[in-house]
Amino acid sequence: MEDRDFSRYLLANSKLAIVTGICILAMGVGIVALVASGADSQGMTRAGAAVIVSLAALCLVTGSLVIGTQVMTRVRVANGTHPLLVALRLGDRKFVCWYFERIFEMKRGGKTFQVWAYCANGKCYVVNLGFAKEKIPEVVAFLRDRFPSATVGFSPENEAAYRAAYRLRSGSGK
Repeated sequence: MEDRDFSRYLLANSKLAIVTGICILAMGVGIVALVASGADSQGMTRAGAAVIVSLAALCLVTGSLVIGTQVMTRVRVANGTHPLLVALRLGDRKFVCWYFERIFEMKRGGKTFQVWAYCANGKCYVVNLGFAKEKIPEVVAFLRDRFPSATVGFSPENEAAYRAAYRLRSGSGK
């Protein structure tokens, strides 16, 4: 795997999140349109109206934030300023501290596969592989080659060690 291939996996994360953000934003716009049109406002109490307006505001803000952060990620990957890509370019072999594969099982069947990389900047970057389980060994080998001192695999002990090393509050990384 080349750095360019790794960049594509980083971009795959943002596609789904942007679509999700657009859906949330569209829901907020739809609620605003319903409120503005006066639909079913005859029997609504002030509390009910406040809840509807709050829900619309929440959808608009959340959708905008999701889209904005993911567009920034795409821009960083495209121009090579994403922290993982910078570490690769500079040969910073200690930037990734801990990584592991994560499998999400969907309620209606199927699984999606990801590799989570926790880094020296205290952040976690997710490499989304979609349904391609066969890509996990390739990504893990890529990370192992580029970041040989990183801890591999999830365990509560690995999580506690990472959080203690970077003074992060506890919570499950898995």
